[in-house]
Amino acid sequence: VVENLDLNIQFFAKGRLHDSQYFPNEKAPFKINFIESDSIINNSNYNFSLLVTSETTFNFIEVPTPGAEEIIVNKKFGENINTVIGDIVITPNIDNVLKLKEKIILINIVSVIKLAEYYKKKILVSPAADFSKVLHLSLDDSSISRGIAIINTLVEE
Repeated sequence: VVENLDLNIQFFAKGRLHDSQYFPNEKAPFKINFIESDSIINNSNYNFSLLVTSETTFNFIEVPTPGAEEIIVNKKFGENINTVIGDIVITPNIDNVLKLKEKIILINIVSVIKLAEYYKKKILVSPAADFSKVLHLSLDDSSISRGIAIINTLVEE
């Protein structure tokens, strides 16, 4: 379910009070192409941010270790970026990328196994009635659409 819905790759618009997640990832303003194999990406934990600086460039922002100073590198869309999880290529997923100028987009890559364990604990399964073969599945999630997608994909799987 985590892999089918790409839940391990999370995009957030940084807000003043809280960050808003783009779901599904097709709604995110950027697309990330990984050069490394899926097995490496699916077992990785990595966070970085993007800040659009022009129609063709952005600042790639990462903090290598907790408490360290952030590293900011200016990059072009479509250019290889060397990271600890391998090279990635970032391209815009919207027509007018300049409307995001000066807005920070956070990207979290989470281990598939850790995320699956997290959702496994959050999903409640109960019988519809005593001696019933029908089950109730429920999930309390901050995003209604993501919660519905997870339950529906779980049933399909």
